[in-house]
Amino acid sequence: MSTIKTQISVKSSGDGLVEESEWKPTLMTNTSGPAGGPYKHLLATGVNSLTVPTGAMGITVQPPAASIARLNLPGVSGGTGMIMRTGHASTNPIPTATSSVLVASDREELVYIHWG
Repeated sequence: MSTIKTQISVKSSGDGLVEESEWKPTLMTNTSGPAGGPYKHLLATGVNSLTVPTGAMGITVQPPAASIARLNLPGVSGGTGMIMRTGHASTNPIPTATSSVLVASDREELVYIHWG
């Protein structure tokens, strides 16, 4: 087991904004996170099932910056789910007792998976 800390911060400023704002949610610290750092995973075309390791509280899927693959987290009952921005990492919390996470891809793509 290892300690994994995840934090995302969003800052908005510039023309057209009434006031500058910043959002920093509470730092997520997982003291019983899965051992090992990010690992490479070859996504197949279609829906891929990733087994959630013991202790994981979240997942970050990080495609290459030059990626053109369309990735998404499928919805339930055939819904469209959440489409991930091409070439950008996406981080999502995982509910307790989740055994797998689905990631769909429109082509084969080698990505980094970070379990938090």
